[in-house]
Amino acid sequence: MTVTRTSRPTLPLADRAAGLVGSVIDSSTSLLAGQTHDVVRLAMGSPAREAIPAAALAEVAPEAIGAGAADAFDYAATEGDPALREALLEMLEGTSDATTPERLTITAGGMQGLDLANKLFTDPGDLVAVESPTYTNASATALSYRARLLEVPVD
Repeated sequence: MTVTRTSRPTLPLADRAAGLVGSVIDSSTSLLAGQTHDVVRLAMGSPAREAIPAAALAEVAPEAIGAGAADAFDYAATEGDPALREALLEMLEGTSDATTPERLTITAGGMQGLDLANKLFTDPGDLVAVESPTYTNASATALSYRARLLEVPVD
C-alpha cells in the first residue's frame, strides 16, 4: 500500500496575526529556568516559595474541594460568582464607583481584563497610554489590536 501525503491548506489569518509574537515573560521564564543562581523575577507574579502559605492552604483545601464541593473544579458563571458580585456591589454602594449588576464585569484575571478593554475601546491607530516601565503583556495586548503606545514615565 502506498500512502500519499498531501499538504494541508493554509488557513487565512486575520491581518493582525502577522504582528503576534510570543510572550516576553514566557520566553524569559524559559531562559531563567536554566539558571543556577538565585533570580528574583520581577516580570510576573511569582512569589518566593517561602512566601506561599502551603501549610495553611493544605489545611483549608479539604473543605474547599471536599465531597460537597465538586463544583470547585467547574467553570464559574461567565458573569462571575454571584456571592462575589453581590459583595462588590454592596462594597461600592454609596461611593462614586457605585454601579448596577448589569454594568459590573468580573474577569478571570488581569490579562482577560486588559484584552477585553482593548477589544472594546481600541481601534487600529488609537493612542494608548501605558506606564513606563510597564507590564510587557499589557503593551503586547494593545499592539495586537494595532494601537500606538504612548509611554508615560512613572516612579
